Amino acid sequence: SQQRHPFDTESKTNIQVLNSNIGEVIYYFQAKNILPKDGAIKENAGTLVWSKVPGAVSYNYESSNVSNSVNDSDNSLTSILYSTNVATNKIDASGTALGTYYWQVQPVFADNSVGVWSNPTSITVVK
Repeated sequence: SQQRHPFDTESKTNIQVLNSNIGEVIYYFQAKNILPKDGAIKENAGTLVWSKVPGAVSYNYESSNVSNSVNDSDNSLTSILYSTNVATNKIDASGTALGTYYWQVQPVFADNSVGVWSNPTSITVVK
């Protein structure tokens, strides 16, 4: 299993970054799911996008079709339908079948340590 990336308070003083546009705190080593918005209903899932994490070389992605399937110890999904690792801050999900899905990402760093899983975001694919 991968080691959690340490919070380096010596060189990274901005462990938490305040996004003044929406008044929300984002943890430095945690990506934020951006598109589509949580609870979106779409005819095609399209491209899922999340914020870039400084220093991340890739991202673990996972999805589930089970609501409330989050592991309390690390915020990961417990009923994984699909998982992969991608080099960018987006993934093409346009081939996703009809239904409701929950997805999240986790930054991976050059030393193979990992950040915190993003909060799961739901999307419902219709038609």
